[in-house]
Amino acid sequence: MKNIKLYAILGLCFGTLFLTACGGGDSKQTLTCSLEEDGQKTKYEVSYDEDGKEPQDYSLVISTEIPEGTSEEEIESAKSLMESMLCSNEEMKCTVKQNGDSLDVTLSGNFKDLLESGSLDIEEENPTIDELKKELEDSGATCKKS
Repeated sequence: MKNIKLYAILGLCFGTLFLTACGGGDSKQTLTCSLEEDGQKTKYEVSYDEDGKEPQDYSLVISTEIPEGTSEEEIESAKSLMESMLCSNEEMKCTVKQNGDSLDVTLSGNFKDLLESGSLDIEEENPTIDELKKELEDSGATCKKS
């Protein structure tokens, strides 16, 4: 009876060790970058596979400052214009909303679908996390990997 308990405990230990060593969890890497120019803030977030070689999902938030004294009518007109300019691609999810004193446009989708549709202006066809980080930092963004 003691041997059965010992074997059961050893089996659980080896099972746990095997799952841990073989990547029992889904660990993605994420690249988050931000850029600020002329009252406009841009935040990029790209998730990658655990090796940092295959981009998965992409999210971009563009926040544009609303000048003081802008009427609600002008804000609604700007929202409509942004929606017509930026939200016409079926490959991505797009929202435009007022967030305090800024208009926020959020674009998101599958990285490869967005790249193939021409919605992303990226030099590399399939950039690794380090290549994309370098490209965005070269264009003035501040980036971090997690």
